[in-house]
Amino acid sequence: MNNPGDIINRDAIRPGDIICRRGTALISKAIMLATGGAWSHDALIIRNPKTGALAIGDAIGGATDECQITPLVEWERGCREDGHRIIVLRPAYATEEQGQRAANFWVSHIAGQRYDKVAIWRLGLKAIFGDWFSGKVGMMSRFFCTEGCRDAWDAAGLNPWWPKVNATPRTTQNRYEEGRFREVTDALTEDGKRYSIRI
Repeated sequence: MNNPGDIINRDAIRPGDIICRRGTALISKAIMLATGGAWSHDALIIRNPKTGALAIGDAIGGATDECQITPLVEWERGCREDGHRIIVLRPAYATEEQGQRAANFWVSHIAGQRYDKVAIWRLGLKAIFGDWFSGKVGMMSRFFCTEGCRDAWDAAGLNPWWPKVNATPRTTQNRYEEGRFREVTDALTEDGKRYSIRI
């Protein structure tokens, strides 16, 4: 159920949806410049196991430096105060049950893991010098944003990022443009549509 002023439509999103953000911080701009993408971050809609509320499975660096459960209101605050833009995608032909399985996997296997800073720098080098590294670019025990989403959906029996090993937000955008993801067009409220990413 939505409250006045909500940006994200709680009645339209569901566990397993991919929520993508175009940030305004320097690292966000660097990621978009390096990848040529329209956004800088991917995360997964989940349910907070403590409250049952919809939330975001979020692999982020910075002071937190871990895969954490972020309340939806935090992303909404980023839109209002920092100028962030968002889009919500859903794997084409995915069932609600698959989305729930992906979300459950994220909560049970990825939440609390460390953020993979090594991968971010190596992905930056890969963007400059080419796709010369076919294996995992980061540490096996850590996750970066798109990687956590991909692993969760892979565990649910669907991997829209395939065959890309080192998926980035740009990979998500590419798969959206190929039709492997569909936009959840009512994922933002009427008030929230001003914060949408338009491609």
